[in-house]
Amino acid sequence: EFEAKKNEFLVFEEGPSTDIVLQWAKYYDASDQSSLSRIWGGIHPPVDDIRGRLLGEKVGKDAFSFAAAYFGKQATSTVEVVAKNLPFSVYPNPSSLSQQLLISLDNRVQGMIQWELITAGGSIQKSGKVSSNPENMTISLAGIPPGLYLLRLQAGNNWGIEKVIIQ
Repeated sequence: EFEAKKNEFLVFEEGPSTDIVLQWAKYYDASDQSSLSRIWGGIHPPVDDIRGRLLGEKVGKDAFSFAAAYFGKQATSTVEVVAKNLPFSVYPNPSSLSQQLLISLDNRVQGMIQWELITAGGSIQKSGKVSSNPENMTISLAGIPPGLYLLRLQAGNNWGIEKVIIQ
């Protein structure tokens, strides 16, 4: 459901003339009506409608799957993830500022390993490279503020991401 208040919902003209509640059975139905209303309102040309819907369906499913991998898991003392073919585990997690993160890599990982510790806002807090093939590597947490971070590792075309909590 979505409530549109009288003369408060539209920003470019008056309307609706009375309070209304819009209701759909599924999110897909709301999206469908939104697409049609933009065509009827002259905002988007009809020629882009079907291609945009198909792309939106693909992106929506991919975004949901991507987010579910991070927000659907419980934080435990040892967390393992396989994302885009680079398996690794991070512990301790949650961690404290006085500790180091220990990253345990799959022994099949070869070559240069790049890593980034990314804030919840998307900026890189800390990064580095390891040129050998360590099965274990450490990251110092000195000077890093407490919070939720994403640890991204990349080796060649393979990469993985894991959420890290620093207390």
